[in-house]
Amino acid sequence: MNMSLGEILTLRSEWEELVTKFKLPNGNGTIDNLMWFIENGAKSNRFRSDYKKAVEIAKRILDNA
Repeated sequence: MNMSLGEILTLRSEWEELVTKFKLPNGNGTIDNLMWFIENGAKSNRFRSDYKKAVEIAKRILDNA
């Protein structure tokens, strides 16, 4: 399913809000940061309450970017 640019930007904003207190090199929703989060985010963030939701959103964004 292809998403509109507006839908992707809305998800990006939601992801950025979820990860504000996560340990990340950078909390911006860039492609590089989303890829880093999917590959490395579990090391420091997997026990945070919204971790799984943040991973799902990151994957949806990357699948449609």
